[in-house]
Amino acid sequence: MKRKEKLDFEINLLPVISMLAVCIAFLLLSTVWIHLASLDITQAHGTESSSEEQNKKTLFITFEESGRLNLEVKDSQGKSHFNRRATQLNQAEASLKEALASVEQLNSAIVRPHASTAYENLIIVMDQARKQAIQEIGVAPL
Repeated sequence: MKRKEKLDFEINLLPVISMLAVCIAFLLLSTVWIHLASLDITQAHGTESSSEEQNKKTLFITFEESGRLNLEVKDSQGKSHFNRRATQLNQAEASLKEALASVEQLNSAIVRPHASTAYENLIIVMDQARKQAIQEIGVAPL
């Protein structure tokens, strides 16, 4: 006669669940959070051919030590086509509109901050330039 063996078998899943919990906690703590803040801008110079660059005009937005802004449009030879000084950030948007109205085909800008320029002000000016349909925005190093 054959004996009936018990076919029910229990697997202890508690150690597996504990190990998964530790792995998930480690994953969450070690993840690099790189998408907190980002700017969607393209490089202002160096992507065009030399024939396209000959007639290109660039807006230079310079932060002064006093906090004023100087907006100047120059062509590739260095000839100035527009020059305005804004005393405050809210006047910069009006000066940007004026520069775009006076100079045709202006789609690139270089922002030149001063060492004492607040990062917040730099971002505000770049946002204002983006709203005025300036496609290529670059930041000059200090």
